[in-house]
Amino acid sequence: MANRIVKKFAMKDMRELVGDLSQTNHYMVSFSTLNSTLMSYIQNRIGFQEDVRNFLSRKTGLLCSEASLPTSSFATGEVRDNFMGIPQEFAHTRLYTDIDFTFYVDTNYVNLKIFESWMDYISGGSEVDQISELNEDYYRRMRYPDNYKVQTMFISKFERDFNSQIDYQFINAFPKLVTAIPVSYGAADLLKVSVQFTYDRYIVNPRGSIRKSNTSGFNDITRVSNDSTATSTTLPSTGSAAANEYFEDNRNSLLNDPRGIPFDYDPTRLGFQNIDIPSKKVLERQPGGGAQMTERPPYEQPFDRPGDQSAEAAATKQEAAKLRNYQETQREAAELKADIEARQKMFGTPF
Repeated sequence: MANRIVKKFAMKDMRELVGDLSQTNHYMVSFSTLNSTLMSYIQNRIGFQEDVRNFLSRKTGLLCSEASLPTSSFATGEVRDNFMGIPQEFAHTRLYTDIDFTFYVDTNYVNLKIFESWMDYISGGSEVDQISELNEDYYRRMRYPDNYKVQTMFISKFERDFNSQIDYQFINAFPKLVTAIPVSYGAADLLKVSVQFTYDRYIVNPRGSIRKSNTSGFNDITRVSNDSTATSTTLPSTGSAAANEYFEDNRNSLLNDPRGIPFDYDPTRLGFQNIDIPSKKVLERQPGGGAQMTERPPYEQPFDRPGDQSAEAAATKQEAAKLRNYQETQREAAELKADIEARQKMFGTPF
């Protein structure tokens, strides 16, 4: 017999459990810092005398009236073939939902200006060309993501005794939407603005800070740094069997190119230096004379491979191919005509 799940609870145990539940009104939102270029843009844009960094890190969090703790989900794929009649799902992608924050707006509209300036910076790349927003030919150009995404956005949930806390750090976050702010005559109310942020992922209770890196940590393929360029190419040594096979494969691929595009081979343009291209003596007919033995590189030799035919045999083969194509076309036309006649006989119309 299975163990019983339903058990008796003493009132003392229930009071201890229910009296220790978390409350919703103890939290803190903060932006530790922004990109220095973005920070300078916001500072100049809003003309704010106070330090924007200090306002974001302290006052913006205190003005946040509503927030949400982030959640995520998995996108799954279904497999039905492992066990008969039993479908299974497997996770393949972790999905993160956008998060909304609602802020009180101060009388100087500083936090509203900050978020508007942040979004203007994202789409204001045309100012690099010194085109003002007041110009008729003003346009939008998105900036590079590294310049406007931040990794220092946090939300912390704690209790009134400050003994327990959970922190969320958002990676590569930026404002995606600033919602409309309704105003109306009548009873006064506090002005609020809601901002929706999107992000790549979040970390629960992060330990330490984000470490930037120009090179990928994956080692499945050879990778180079963002600020360097691969300048060397490894080729088999000249004269070796591998080198002969390498050039023979390239020659065959050029000769078999169905497009018939002439190819001017220059190995030095790809950075290959001191490469000897093997050549063979072929029989070539020169104008005004008989057949002469000349030196030609292998990729220019049209009929010097095993199994190739002479020029006359190749022409005969082309004529045979044309005849087969013509016969195939005639056969398809006859089949189409028969199909139309059958439809017309059955339905009274060929279509």
